[in-house]
Amino acid sequence: AASPFALITPGRDDGAEGSRLTTLPGICLYAEFAYTGGYDESWLAHRFYTCAGGDLAQFAGLARFNTVPGMKQPQMTTCLAAKALLFQESLLELLLKDNAGLKAAEYYQKLAAEYGGYAEEGGLYGQLMDFYAKLARVISGKCRWHEGISAAVKTGNQEEALALAGELLRTKEETEELRLSWRDLWMAVNKPYGFEVIDGRLGWMEARMETAAARVREWTRGRDGLEELWEEPLHYMKHENGVFAGVNAFGLIATACAY
Repeated sequence: AASPFALITPGRDDGAEGSRLTTLPGICLYAEFAYTGGYDESWLAHRFYTCAGGDLAQFAGLARFNTVPGMKQPQMTTCLAAKALLFQESLLELLLKDNAGLKAAEYYQKLAAEYGGYAEEGGLYGQLMDFYAKLARVISGKCRWHEGISAAVKTGNQEEALALAGELLRTKEETEELRLSWRDLWMAVNKPYGFEVIDGRLGWMEARMETAAARVREWTRGRDGLEELWEEPLHYMKHENGVFAGVNAFGLIATACAY
């Protein structure tokens, strides 16, 4: 068994976007291995509730945010699907071909409903669950836009394009709700330093969504060609064998002009 005096260190690079609270189940699991040499799942759930006051199933379910059905994860590293889909640029659509056929909008909408239910239950981690419900709702909205806008523009379906633009503006409003929830959660468990990064990223997201919606309206008036949406999409983070690379840095997700 590992020494109970060994260290466990959760990394928080590229913006420290994940809450420290989500590391609690891993720390509890580590403790079980350190002191007993193994673990039993039902006993671990009991220990997690006893030590941290949380529902292990709710915390373990957060892994689904990064495991969209059909997205093959790489070995020995991770692909942060939630981060990639959240920050994917509204018009460049770098991940469009990678995510074709995944039905991510529907998937995250179900997660939003599930974690919204957990949030309504309240409890010690109600704020955390509410944050994840809002995160899933915004990702779902972003995915609905990307799953439909290029086809609508290429087929000249102005009605559909305008409907998607309207939905994107609602997602922009939901992004502001997410930012405020994220700020409250951050301040509850962290020092204030560093949240300027999150503020900047979500503010950029909101601005780009507003620009995308405005340009769709201009396109319906014949004043904008929406050149970005006519580009032939290429694989950006998906290998030939279907495995997704770990393109997890904000700069690589948000724009092709990262450097």
